[in-house]
Amino acid sequence: MKLMLLHTARQARPTTDIERFALLADTLQGCGVQILNEYVQNQEELTHNLRQFNPDMVFASDYYLENAAGQRSNIHQLLEEAHTPYIGSSAETLELVLSKVALKRKWQENGVITPDGFWATRDPQTDQLDEAIEAAEYPYLLKPNREGNSRGLDESSIVFNQLQLERKANALLQEYPGVLVEKYLGIINELREFTVAMIGNQGNRLLMPAEITLKAKKKLRLITTRDKDEHFTLAEPVRDEILKHNLSEFAEKAFDVANVRDYARCDILMVKHKFYAIEINGQPMIPDRWFETCSYSQELSEKQYLPAIVLAAIERYRLTGDVDWPIPPQLYEHLPQSALESLVHSAN
Repeated sequence: MKLMLLHTARQARPTTDIERFALLADTLQGCGVQILNEYVQNQEELTHNLRQFNPDMVFASDYYLENAAGQRSNIHQLLEEAHTPYIGSSAETLELVLSKVALKRKWQENGVITPDGFWATRDPQTDQLDEAIEAAEYPYLLKPNREGNSRGLDESSIVFNQLQLERKANALLQEYPGVLVEKYLGIINELREFTVAMIGNQGNRLLMPAEITLKAKKKLRLITTRDKDEHFTLAEPVRDEILKHNLSEFAEKAFDVANVRDYARCDILMVKHKFYAIEINGQPMIPDRWFETCSYSQELSEKQYLPAIVLAAIERYRLTGDVDWPIPPQLYEHLPQSALESLVHSAN
C-alpha cells in the first residue's frame, strides 16, 4: 500500500514539522506501508504529484492549498475531486469543526451540552455582541472563531464587565472576522479539563480520554498556545473506569453530531460532575503529545496509535466497497488484539 504524506512548509515551525513528519513516516514504514513524503506549495503541485505517484491513500497535514491565482481550497475537497482516498474527515466536516460558532450551534441543536455563547462579527446583520452585553453572563471568554491550538487566547481574553468585553471584542475583530463570546467556567473550583482522542468510525471506534492540568496554578484557568508549546501542561490518561466510560460516552455523541472520521480529539470541561463540550480538533497534528497520552488509556503505545489511524481509514473505505485493498499484515501484527476488535469489523 502506498500512502502519501502531504505537507506544506510552515515558515514558523520548519524544524518541528520535519521532525514530526519523519517520525510519522518511520513509524508507518515499520508497519508495511510504503511512504511517499511530499511537500507541496500549491494545488498544481498536488495534482502533479497525484498523477506522478498514484498513491493508494493520502494523509494531509494541512487544511488548505492555494492555486496559481491565489484561491484557497480545502485539501480534502481537492482529493475528493481527484477521486483519491484520504485519511480523515470530509471537507464539510472540517469546515464545521473549524468554526467554533457553527459547531456550538450544531451541538445545541442535537442535545450536546456546551457553554452558552454569542457570535461577534464585523457584520451588523449577524453580530450578537449587544445580546452578550444584555445577557451579562460574565465572565466571558473570547475566542477567535476559526483558530485552533488556543491561538488568539491570553489572560485578557477573559472579561468581567461590559467595558472589557467591548474592548477585547473590538481588538480581536481587527484581526479576525469573527469571535465567539462564550460563558467562562474557569472560576469554578470544581472544574476539571479533559481531552478525548478518537480513532475509528461509527461502530468501529476507540475512545481515549486524558485529563489536562497546568503544571503551575494560574489565578484564572486558561490554557494558551504558549502553555502547549512550552510544555506547561500535563496530560494523564484517565484510569478511573467510571469516569473513563462517562467521558467516552459524552465524547462519542459530540463526535457523532460533528460527523468526524478516522481520528479527532474533543476538548471537554467537567464542572460539578457535568460535562461541557468545548471544541473538536478535526485534524490533530499527529504525532501529537496529547493524542499520544490519550492512547495510553487504551494500552496503545506511541508507536501503535499512528498505524491504528491508518487502519481505521482503510477499514472505512473497505466497508463502503470503494476499495479492495488487503490490509497490510504488519498492521495487524503491530496492534494489540483489543484495538483490532474495536477498529476492524471482521475482527469482532
